Amino acid sequence: TQGRLVSWWKKDATFGQPKAYAHCRVASEALGRGGARGRACALLWVNLALENLEKPLYDATCAGLSYDVSDAFFESGVDLYVGGLAGGAVWRLLDAVCEEIAAPTWDAAAFERVRDRLVRALRNVDKARADSHSSRWRRELCDEGRPPVGDVRDAVGAVTLDDVRSHASRALEGCRALLHVHGAVDESDVAAAEAVVEARFFVDDVRGSWPARRRIAAPAVNEPLRVARFSPNAKNDKDSAVLKCYDLGPKKDVRTHATASLLVHVAKEPFFTQLRTREQLGYLVSMSYSSARGRLLLLLRVQSQRVCSDDAAARVEAFLDAWRPDFDGVEFAA
Repeated sequence: TQGRLVSWWKKDATFGQPKAYAHCRVASEALGRGGARGRACALLWVNLALENLEKPLYDATCAGLSYDVSDAFFESGVDLYVGGLAGGAVWRLLDAVCEEIAAPTWDAAAFERVRDRLVRALRNVDKARADSHSSRWRRELCDEGRPPVGDVRDAVGAVTLDDVRSHASRALEGCRALLHVHGAVDESDVAAAEAVVEARFFVDDVRGSWPARRRIAAPAVNEPLRVARFSPNAKNDKDSAVLKCYDLGPKKDVRTHATASLLVHVAKEPFFTQLRTREQLGYLVSMSYSSARGRLLLLLRVQSQRVCSDDAAARVEAFLDAWRPDFDGVEFAA
């Protein structure tokens, strides 16, 4: 049985930097509900946590440690990040961040400051100002199917501190956690990070003992990594999905960028035609490329109600094995 805490870790065997990083997603069905009001409560919760952490962790950031808290409302979770030189200080930082999420400091004055800033940020989105802050909010809030920005802004102005407190309490009750640890780490570091998350989020579980946690060691360099991610809304989900990522090369290499762009341009239509139109796997079939941590990645996504994720992954691989580019009629510059 999969426990409420699932962790996977990987030791840096390429760059040799003495740094360690942890990302913890605290997931709960309550965090993906409530429409604009639920979104507003989640935003206020995480931004209040950041407000409360700023002064206590100022010395830690001056010493080169880093942290962040963000809401993943549309994936029913809250994300916590910490990083810095490997050692006990990173896990003490993780403990401080987890504590502020698990047992927030509900300060009324800080809440009003956070709410005012959030309302202004959301108002700037409506005005479509071309600054990076409002652009980020536009990307996060204006996609199809998400609560309208105006509704979220109105909800932020209407909810009270007690509303946010109740929302956080419901979210933490019966929550689950997915922990990623990587960098200059070993199993003792993973155990330290797991102990922090367990102590902060699961120690007061009144429903009794929960199944043993699951720990996954990531494979060595150049070996494929497969991670199955639980869904906090599993009881309501009818779809299965697969996302396959292929490392194309360094992000800063112009030739790699050009190759990736051309590959996606010529392959995405036959990929969609084969899996979506002919095989009728599901509505969501896409191919794109993106970047992460200095690398360019080819991303292939399939979401389906007809087949399981294993079958979907096998069909993606079958397409890649069989497909050959057709450059008939294409002229290349000398």
